[in-house]
Amino acid sequence: MKAKSNMDADTPKGRFFVGNALREALGIVVADLRREWRRELELMRSEAHSEVDRLRAENVALRAEVAALKGGKND
Repeated sequence: MKAKSNMDADTPKGRFFVGNALREALGIVVADLRREWRRELELMRSEAHSEVDRLRAENVALRAEVAALKGGKND
């Protein structure tokens, strides 16, 4: 039979230690996930801005094309 120490999970001190270790580990996991989500959010924002810029440029080109087809008239 194994002798119990104060740090065994079934002792009050052991449960306290395990609980603290688990909280610390979960805190690290949550912080890592938040950093990853921020990076992903920034990437999505950057891609969205790029797409909006592309669509604006396309819109300007199409308006110029329509104006040229109309003979320069602006209705």
